[in-house]
Amino acid sequence: MKLLPWIALSNGNNFMIDGLGRRHGSGRGYREGPLSVWGGLGGAGMTLVVVDSIDTDRLVLVPLAVAHAEEMAVVLGDPALHAFIGGAPADAPALRARYERLVAGSPDPAVTWCNWVIRRRDDACLVGTVQATVTERVAEIAWVVGTPWQG
Repeated sequence: MKLLPWIALSNGNNFMIDGLGRRHGSGRGYREGPLSVWGGLGGAGMTLVVVDSIDTDRLVLVPLAVAHAEEMAVVLGDPALHAFIGGAPADAPALRARYERLVAGSPDPAVTWCNWVIRRRDDACLVGTVQATVTERVAEIAWVVGTPWQG
């Protein structure tokens, strides 16, 4: 059986949404799975998110750390990748500064940033990133995989 990550929402509506988009009943503050979201804690628009590692057979999503900047500068350094995502490759110091901002979290208390690096299990190599911007009702997901690992 393959377990999917899911988002648990408990904003007074007492439900959670699993990785397949199915709604399940739950109590306020319920937490399981790699990504859990609680809403309604401490006032309107407040969201608390806990980000853990997400494991699959081939990959591990590891919560982003500033220390990943050096290796990720190589992963994201191919100019061809930026033909699709825009901009230009960032060097390690620029990524370090960006990762410091990302791990500090959103300045908007109604928005939570969740960031992971993608690590291949077989060689422990970083190959990309996954990001989720979470609000009370929506999670927007984005990912970037370095060009050598696409396809």
